[in-house]
Amino acid sequence: MAGLLLFMPPYLRILSRDDQLFGIPVLHIYIFVLWLVGIILSAMVSRRLVRELAPGHDDAPPGLDRHESGPP
Repeated sequence: MAGLLLFMPPYLRILSRDDQLFGIPVLHIYIFVLWLVGIILSAMVSRRLVRELAPGHDDAPPGLDRHESGPP
């Protein structure tokens, strides 16, 4: 949710200039770097959740059946 704030117009306007880095507009670099950081953080969080909910941990949320492979 906090990452979405960085895509709001006030932040995008700061970078919507004609400045370029290696021939690429700074705004495009900003957007793709935020996108990449979001993917990396999502992967880290999902791996941690899988590790915490692996067999042998008793702190699973109520109603979670670890033996189910997906939605019915």
